Amino acid sequence: MADLCIFDPSIEWQVQPDELKSQGKHTPFAGYPMQGRARHTLVAGRVVHG
Repeated sequence: MADLCIFDPSIEWQVQPDELKSQGKHTPFAGYPMQGRARHTLVAGRVVHG
């Protein structure tokens, strides 16, 4: 099985530290506008994000 990430380059969003999956919520990108976002991630055939 292949690992796969489905990425949508058209999504615009802002980094919100409280929404990060990481336990570390400190980021220099807080509030920055971003272009593109992972929609789904599959590992060993299972959806682990999205």
